Amino acid sequence: MSEIITAEEVVESEKKEQEEIQQPFKLGIVKGLFDNKTAKIQFDGEEDVSEKQYSYLADYKPAVNDRVLLARVADTYIVINKINYKVEPPEPPKPSNTFDLLYVTGTARIRTLDVNGNAELQGAKFTGGVDFHNGVDFHNSTVCKSSFRTDGNLGFFNRTPTYKRSVRSLYSSDNSSLKNKINEMINVLNQYGLF
Repeated sequence: MSEIITAEEVVESEKKEQEEIQQPFKLGIVKGLFDNKTAKIQFDGEEDVSEKQYSYLADYKPAVNDRVLLARVADTYIVINKINYKVEPPEPPKPSNTFDLLYVTGTARIRTLDVNGNAELQGAKFTGGVDFHNGVDFHNSTVCKSSFRTDGNLGFFNRTPTYKRSVRSLYSSDNSSLKNKINEMINVLNQYGLF
């Protein structure tokens, strides 16, 4: 035989329901999991674990002892996520555009590429310019289809790069002066590694 509810219990139950309606959020602890892995929650201020299964957002996976925040939606609560308390935050992820090591096979389109250190590019095509702030080694043929300018030293055919050399204009047309000027030009070209 079931017990008859007293007027005091009805008032207390109604009071509790009204308090719940006024609470848009609740805190609780996951004390266990149902067979389908949903959370058994003990709400703050309550001694018993709720036997009701509460929905939860897709990015939260219930785990025992998680402290959780629930929000009231349509006469029930939904688990929003777990709350960390006295737990060191995880290391923030590295930005997705920074790599310690990157291998690309196939084709890659990159708007801006900054390399601090060494880079090996095979079959690279540059449109829009390339700035080199240090030495560049080309180990195969290089085709320049536009202007090539250097503000530093220049050397060819394994010759040590040298500063800008110059040859003064020829002011005399005698053979001796012409011969000396040609030898001077050959000497300058030789210093660049072109003779």
